[in-house]
Amino acid sequence: MWKTILVVWFLFILFLSFYSFNKVNDTSFFPHFDKVVHFILYFVLAMLCLLSGVSSVSKSGILVLVVCLFAIGGAIEVLQGVLTTVRTASTLDLLFNMLGGISAIGIYRTLKCRRN
Repeated sequence: MWKTILVVWFLFILFLSFYSFNKVNDTSFFPHFDKVVHFILYFVLAMLCLLSGVSSVSKSGILVLVVCLFAIGGAIEVLQGVLTTVRTASTLDLLFNMLGGISAIGIYRTLKCRRN
């Protein structure tokens, strides 16, 4: 079940990353609202990777997950700048992607240690 949710969530991230919101009313509730969205998207992505068993909580599993999150987030940012005319690559977006992913890992590991 978690793997299916993970795939759907990843496709949702791809959709949001390349969809043009220019025609949609301004949805910024406050300055840099999009950074909060990036944080949440990658927080959930990392958590789903851990819950689904795609990544383990071992040091090497966490390292692989962090590298994959960086590669996915980085590739999407680069492709936004290359493939679209309405999106640009942003290192701040990538930073908040990583902060979300790393936060999820930290929370997951903390809660898992408390259970054991």
